[in-house]
Amino acid sequence: MGGRSTVYSVRYRAADVLTAALLAVLCLAAALPAFAGGRQGPAVLGIAAVSPVTDPAEVSFQHGVRVAVAVFNSLGGLMGQPIRTVLIPLGSSPLEARHAARQLVHTPPLGIIGPSASTQALAMAEVLDRARIPTITPSASHPLVIRGRPYIFRICNGDTANANAMARFITRHLGLSRVAVITNISSDYSISMSESFVDEAIRQGGEVVWRGQYLDRQQDFSVIIHQLLRLKPECVFLPDFMRSSGLFMQQAAGMGLKTVFAGGDAWDATLPRYAAAAAEHAYYMAQWIPEEPAGAAKNHHDRCRGHITPMRAFCKAPWLLARTHALRYLGRDFAGSLEALGYDAACVLLAAARRAGSCDPRAVREALAQTYWHGLTGPLHFDADGAPPPGPVHILQLRNGSARPVQTVTLSPREAQ
Repeated sequence: MGGRSTVYSVRYRAADVLTAALLAVLCLAAALPAFAGGRQGPAVLGIAAVSPVTDPAEVSFQHGVRVAVAVFNSLGGLMGQPIRTVLIPLGSSPLEARHAARQLVHTPPLGIIGPSASTQALAMAEVLDRARIPTITPSASHPLVIRGRPYIFRICNGDTANANAMARFITRHLGLSRVAVITNISSDYSISMSESFVDEAIRQGGEVVWRGQYLDRQQDFSVIIHQLLRLKPECVFLPDFMRSSGLFMQQAAGMGLKTVFAGGDAWDATLPRYAAAAAEHAYYMAQWIPEEPAGAAKNHHDRCRGHITPMRAFCKAPWLLARTHALRYLGRDFAGSLEALGYDAACVLLAAARRAGSCDPRAVREALAQTYWHGLTGPLHFDADGAPPPGPVHILQLRNGSARPVQTVTLSPREAQ
């Protein structure tokens, strides 16, 4: 989709090398010479995203990347050449993520999208920044991923903004004051979200009755749940990925815990696959929800009948072309926040490369720093740390197997810190 696909094998020592995929959208430098002084650019132009292939929620933003590539290829590609998609297997641990970053440095791409999770992003960011490879993560929200790293950028809200929004929603909108926070201490994301949530909940007048901890891949949560049964919190904040969260929620429901569950932006509408009936009435957050009717893109596609919108029109109304190509290449509209973030991340990088007019990573990095792009998730530009302005945080509730928007929380830059 949006160009030829190639699969390269990369050997790692770890036994679970195939538990994750590194999606790279690459252009061979031989086809993309730099314009300045006739110099050749890097070996490849890349957009990379780390995401476990065993978890559909983690790979979903790859669909957004594919749609972005299709859009830019429909507008002439980069420097007159089509963008090619290359898949590289990658393990899911931080050690394997760091090894992958070093491999990319050996054949440096122009730029990289990803990885998606904060733990892997923290492992890769140091290597990629030192190598001066422009990198954009669509969803790694830990503040240290980008801080002090001029070549690393982020599309999503940070952990502080998301956690503050959920804390305000729980204490103000739901009126729940007694909360428990359960943290996966193996996850940088879970730790960061928990810390920010606790601080904001207390500022809002809430009481954190208990903070529980567990480890990644833990299967038995009975000790934690017994403590929750004793304390009877009105709400349990569980900032982790859906597999662990769902298992915890199922066990809690089976042991008779009656409470309101709330999670972070790592949850989506597929949580019932992991939590079953325990997901009913749970709350989570997303940075993007569809604002236009799903049929609008199809109607636009029918009117255009294959006509390609010029780049100028694309910049003014990006969702039209995005959803037209989503229908064409995915057979459906965008399904959730991660797909939209992946799409925006790829568009921002490809648009920067277009403006730079060169395969020189330094020129692309400078173009990224001067970005102003109206994406699906909102206006995008970057501060000195490579962070976007805080976008709206949409709070959704799972009811009868679907996610329903409940409230949108908007934070000022100061409130998001």
